[in-house]
Amino acid sequence: VVSVMYLLKGDKAYWYNNPIVVLESIFLFFPFIHYQFYSKQINWIACSTFSVYILSTRAYSYLSQLDLYILYSYSYSHYLMIITGIIFAVYIFSILYDKVRLVLFGRLTDNIYNLIEHKILKTQDYIS
Repeated sequence: VVSVMYLLKGDKAYWYNNPIVVLESIFLFFPFIHYQFYSKQINWIACSTFSVYILSTRAYSYLSQLDLYILYSYSYSHYLMIITGIIFAVYIFSILYDKVRLVLFGRLTDNIYNLIEHKILKTQDYIS
C-alpha cells in the first residue's frame, strides 16, 4: 500500500505520520502481544537507543557527506562493508556516550525529573 502511495503521491508516503505507516507499525506488534521477552543485555542497549537517534540527527549532514564520499570512492561491495562498520561505530559510540552521561548526570537528571513530577502532581491535586 505504501509503495502504491509513493507511486501516486510521491515523497509523503514514507513519512512517519502517514496513517498507513502508523497502522503498519501497530499491526507489526500484534503477533507479539502475548509473548514476554526479557534480556538484561538487550535492555542495557535499548535504554540508550534514543541517544543514537539524537546524535545521528545532530550529525546528519556530516554523516551524509561521509556516506556520499564512501559511495563514490569505493566499489559497491566495499561501500557496504565500510558503511556497515560506520553504522555499528555510530551506534556503539552513541550508546557509550549515553552510559557516560548517565554516570555523570544521572542523579542530577533524576532529581530534576522527580521535582517536576512532584510539582505536576501537586498542581493536579490542587486542580482536582
